[in-house]
Amino acid sequence: MLAELAIDDLVLIAGARLELAAGLNVITGETGAGKTLLTQGIGLLLGQKGEESLVRPGAEQALVQAVFDDDGETLSVARRITRGRHARHRGRGGNGANVAAARVAAAGAWGPR
Repeated sequence: MLAELAIDDLVLIAGARLELAAGLNVITGETGAGKTLLTQGIGLLLGQKGEESLVRPGAEQALVQAVFDDDGETLSVARRITRGRHARHRGRGGNGANVAAARVAAAGAWGPR
């Protein structure tokens, strides 16, 4: 399950941090408050295409980070989109070892059993 999400300089979000609890988490807000941007950030972590237009105006890069937790096994994932460069995708297991992109994408399926 997604345990933590951090977003910096993604479209309109200058900085956001979420710690999610086990079970149901509800995100509410008015139209234009950024709910869709949170889901877009998660999509970037799971392999969706990242474009330079996603970097907040005035910023050099956007960074989305998350921690997934599955029965004590943790996976830390980060996606960085820098103006004028290719997006970088990083995944690390609980032991600090690099994790393949396929494993990162599989993290999206982690959830309650």
